[in-house]
Amino acid sequence: MCARHPRPRLLRVLPAALLAALLVTTGLVAHPMPADADEACPPTFPLADVQPGQQGTGLSVVQGTEPVPFDVEIVDVLHDALAPGLPLVVVEVDSPEIDRVGGVWSGMSGSPVLVDGQLLGALAYGFSAGPSRLAGVTPAAALRAVTDRPAPDPPLELAEQVTMSPRVRARATDEGLSTTAARRMDMLRLPLQVSGPSQPRVEAVAARLERTHPGLQVVRTGIGRAADVPASALVPGGNLAVSASYGDVTLAGVGTVTAICDGTVLGFGHPLLYSGATRLGLHAASAVRIVDDPTYGPSKLANLGAPVGTIEQDRLAGVAGHLRSLPATTAITTAITDLDMQRTVTGRTDVVFEELAAEALLLHGWTAYDLLVFDDPYVAGTTEVSWTMTGVRADGQPWSLTRGNRHASDYDLSSAALFEAVDAVWAILANPHEHVRVTAVEYTADAAATYDDFEILGDDVRLAILDAGPDAGDEPAEDPQVPDGQFVPATEPFVAEPGDTLVVQVALRRFRAGIEHVEVRLEIPEEAGGTGELVVTGGGGSWYDPEFPEGPDGGYARRSQAPEGFDALLASLTDRPRNDDLQVTLQLYPHDPGWDDGDDGWDDGDDGWDDGVDPDEPVPPEPGPGPEPEPVPEPEPSPGLEPVPPDEPLEPPQEPTLPLPPPGGDALSVTATLRLDAVVEGYAALPVMVGSDQDTEPWPPDAIPPVEPSPDDPSMPEFGDDLAFEDVDPSSPHAAAILRAAALGLTTGVSEDPPRFAPELPVRRDQAASFVARLLATGQRELPEVDAPRFVDLAGNVHAEAVESLAAAGIVQGRGDARFEPATEVTRAQLTSMLLEALRWSTGEPFAAEGGAHFPDVTGVHAAAIDAGYEHGLVAGRPDGTFGPSLAVRRDQAASLLVRTHGVLHAAG
Repeated sequence: MCARHPRPRLLRVLPAALLAALLVTTGLVAHPMPADADEACPPTFPLADVQPGQQGTGLSVVQGTEPVPFDVEIVDVLHDALAPGLPLVVVEVDSPEIDRVGGVWSGMSGSPVLVDGQLLGALAYGFSAGPSRLAGVTPAAALRAVTDRPAPDPPLELAEQVTMSPRVRARATDEGLSTTAARRMDMLRLPLQVSGPSQPRVEAVAARLERTHPGLQVVRTGIGRAADVPASALVPGGNLAVSASYGDVTLAGVGTVTAICDGTVLGFGHPLLYSGATRLGLHAASAVRIVDDPTYGPSKLANLGAPVGTIEQDRLAGVAGHLRSLPATTAITTAITDLDMQRTVTGRTDVVFEELAAEALLLHGWTAYDLLVFDDPYVAGTTEVSWTMTGVRADGQPWSLTRGNRHASDYDLSSAALFEAVDAVWAILANPHEHVRVTAVEYTADAAATYDDFEILGDDVRLAILDAGPDAGDEPAEDPQVPDGQFVPATEPFVAEPGDTLVVQVALRRFRAGIEHVEVRLEIPEEAGGTGELVVTGGGGSWYDPEFPEGPDGGYARRSQAPEGFDALLASLTDRPRNDDLQVTLQLYPHDPGWDDGDDGWDDGDDGWDDGVDPDEPVPPEPGPGPEPEPVPEPEPSPGLEPVPPDEPLEPPQEPTLPLPPPGGDALSVTATLRLDAVVEGYAALPVMVGSDQDTEPWPPDAIPPVEPSPDDPSMPEFGDDLAFEDVDPSSPHAAAILRAAALGLTTGVSEDPPRFAPELPVRRDQAASFVARLLATGQRELPEVDAPRFVDLAGNVHAEAVESLAAAGIVQGRGDARFEPATEVTRAQLTSMLLEALRWSTGEPFAAEGGAHFPDVTGVHAAAIDAGYEHGLVAGRPDGTFGPSLAVRRDQAASLLVRTHGVLHAAG
C-alpha cells in the first residue's frame, strides 16, 4: 500500500518552459521482463577506483526506443556532494546528437554510465545556465540501495545545487560557461508533465502545487495517442516514464532506465516527486526526437506507453519498481450530457498517486467540460450533477458517498461544477481519523450554456406567526407585530414565543425574469429562549480555490474542526445543503448573565477614556470576573453560493431540522429548507427575540443614565438620553464603550423605537466591514472608490459599499472565488487583524509587535496582528493567559474594540 506523505519534500528543478511528451495512455496488462538479465544488471564499478581521465560509455535514446551509446570521460569526484557519504561523479559526454544540441538534455536522467563493463551510475545532473557536455552521475551503489527501503522514511534533504571543484570549473569555463555558471550543477530537468486541459487551467493547478511542493515544476504537454511501446523496450539506456495518473489526464515524468536488477527497474538517478515508499505508474516510452532549445536547453519529446508495472520507491538516488503487477488506481470516470447539442461525452483517468487524486479530478473535469462539451474554457451556464465516490477503509470494509447538486456560473461553469467534488476528495484523503483509499469517482452531469439563478431580495422578507395556543389554526394569528394576521415586512426586531411557527415569505428575483414569492415555515422549539437572528440564505456549495495559498486541507483548518469519525465525515459531505436550497435559520443565544459578565478577555471597563488614562498610551484591560466562555473552533468559510436555471416548478417546503445543539443554556439553531428549481444566492438577516420559560425580560426596560465624555478626550462628542439603549446593562463593562461608539457614529442600534443595541449578537463579516469603514471615515485618509464590484454574493447587501471599499484598500479579502461570505461570524482574531490593517492603511505606520508572542493559543496568519493589538492596548488576554482567537465577536465587544482603535488612530495623528 502507498505510503502517504501529506507534503512530499521535493528537489528543486530548473524553472523552464519545456516542450514535453505526448502522454495519453491505453492498455492495462503487465508485460514480462527483458530476457538478458546479466546485461541489464552489470556489476557496480567501485567508487574507490574512480580516477579523473578514465573513459567509459553511456546509453540513452535519441529516437524511438533503441538506446545509442555516447562517450564518457570522468572529470572529478565531488565527495559528500549529494548527501553525507554520497558523492557526485562529474563526467564529460560526447556523441553526434550531443554535439548537435550542445550538451545533455532533459530526459537523459538515469542514463547508465559504464566503465570497463561495470556500472558507474546514472547520469542525473547538469549545469542550469545552458547546454553543456559536463554532467553529474549518481553512484550505482546508492541507486541500488533504494530497493533496500521497504518502509516510508523521511526523505533526506538534498542540496538544491552541487558546488563544483576547481577542476570541474576549469573544464566548464573552457567549454564556454561563465565563471558564475560553472560554480554549481543542478538536477537535470524532469518536470511533472500534464496533458489534458488548456494552459490557463494547468497553470492554476501548477501554481498551487508548486507552492505546496517546493521545487516541483509542472509543465503542460500536448494531447496525443499513446505509442504501442512494449515492456521489452525497458532496457538500460531505454526510455522510462513514471506517472501519477494516466488516461484523459496524464501527470508523468520521462527519463531513462539505468539498470534492471533482480526483477527491479532502476532509473532517473534522482527523485520525481520525492515520495519515498510510494505507488506510481511504470511505463516504457518512445522518443520522437531531441528538441534543441537554445533558451532552456535541449529536451526529449516522447510518447508514453501503456502502464507495465509499479514504481515503489521514489528516493534521493532515483526511482525503483517492478513489472510483476500494475498499480492499484483511483478510476475517475465522467459522463457529461451537453443539453444544447443533445450528446454525451465520456472519459476516464486512472490516478496512481492517490495524493494527487483531487488535482487529477479537477484537471480531468476541466478537460471534459472545457474542451469536449463546450469547446470553451470559460462558459456561462448551468449544470445538475451527481457523483459517487467509493473506497476501502483501514479495516478493508468498503465505503461510499453519493452527492447531487445544482451549479451555475456567469463566467466559469466547469469550475463551479467541479469544486465541490474536488473538495470532498481532499476532505476524505486528509481526514484525521483513519487511512482510507479512494478507488473510484463516478461523475455524471447535464449541462447547458444557459445561465439562471434566484437572488434573495433581502429588503422584501415578510413574516407571520402561527399561534402556538390550543386553538391555533393554520392561518397567521393576530399578533401585535402582525396586525390582522397578515404578513408584514420583517424590517424591525420581532418577538415570538416558544412553540410558535414562523411563516417567512421570501421574495426571489429570477435572472432576467420576474419576482417570485415563496413561503418557508419554521417551528420554534418549546424550550427555546433568547435573542438572536433569523437568517435567510442560499444553500451550500464549495469554497475550493485552486490558488488557495495554504493549499488543500480537506475543508478543515485544524484536526479539531473535522467531524468526529470517518462515518460522521461522510455524513457531513452528503447532507450539507445544496445550492438550490433556500434556508431559513433561527439562531438564538440564551438569556444568561454569564454572557455579559465582562469575563471575555476584551473589556472590563478600563478603556482609557473615563478613568483618567491618557488615550495616547492605552493600557491593555484586565478581564473582569465571571465564567470563561468555552472556546469554539474558528468558523470555516461558509459554502459558496452558485446560481443555476429552473426547469421544474417550485417544490413544497421540507420539514425543519431538529434544533442543534440541544437546548439547556447553550446557543440554539433551527433550520427549515425549501428545495427550489434553481440555485439561490444572497441573504437577509433580522434580529429576533424568543421569550424564555422564566418570563424574564431579555431586553431590560430601564433606560441607561447619560454618560459624560471623558475630560481626557475633549474631541469626544457629547451624548445623552437619546443615545441610551434599553438592552444595554449599565453595569456591563462595555456600556460606556457602546455609547461612545454610537456618539462617534461607529455603530448604531438595531432599532430606534424602542432603542435596542442587541449587545449579545455576534458580528458578521459584512457588519464588521461597515464598523471599520465608519472608523476610517473619522481619520484623514478616504477609502478608495470602487468602479466595479469584486464579490458576487453582496447583491442587495446594505454593507456592500463598505466591503468593496475595504477590499480595494487591501484591508479585507474574500474567500478566493469572488465571494465574501458576508453572513459568516467574525472571530476575535479576524476582527483584530482588520483593525490593525485599517490603522496601517490610514496612518502609514507599521503598528508592528515588538515584544514577541504574547498568547500560547495564537498562531498562524493572525498572530502578528493580535500581538500588535495587545501591545497597542486594543485587546487583552483572558484570565488563564490565552486569547481565544476563534471565539466569535459580540456587538458589545466590537464597540469596545472600535472605541479603543479610534483613540489609537487619532493619537497617531
